[in-house]
Amino acid sequence: MKKAYAMLLGCMGLMLFVNNKAQAQLQKGNMLIGADLMGMSADFQSGNTTFNLSLNPKVAWFIRDNVAIGGMVNLGLTTGDGFTTFSYGVSALGRYYISDPQTQLLRQSRFLLEGQVGIMGQNKKVDCAPNTTNNGLGV
Repeated sequence: MKKAYAMLLGCMGLMLFVNNKAQAQLQKGNMLIGADLMGMSADFQSGNTTFNLSLNPKVAWFIRDNVAIGGMVNLGLTTGDGFTTFSYGVSALGRYYISDPQTQLLRQSRFLLEGQVGIMGQNKKVDCAPNTTNNGLGV
């Protein structure tokens, strides 16, 4: 158990280090590479075993100081007793980092506004039923 806590703290420290270095580079010409781990959950109660994981890798280029445009991919998997759902999508994104010193909580931090537009889909497989595919457009 102590090894798990040490590993978790080490990963969190690495994420803070990488995040701190990335936030200092909001100038034109730089590139932003990252990902959102949207959710990871597991439920192992009797009769209701499920697992859920979503990952959204992103890449963007700063076209002006504090303004970035790029794209992202949405990937998700939900599985449980008798069903499996795979979600996917691709989106364009734009980010604006607010550089007003009065809005900063920490010296090396910035609030940001992000907009996305893209297409998405979902494939669902349920035991004893045909596979279904859903598609959508989001803003």
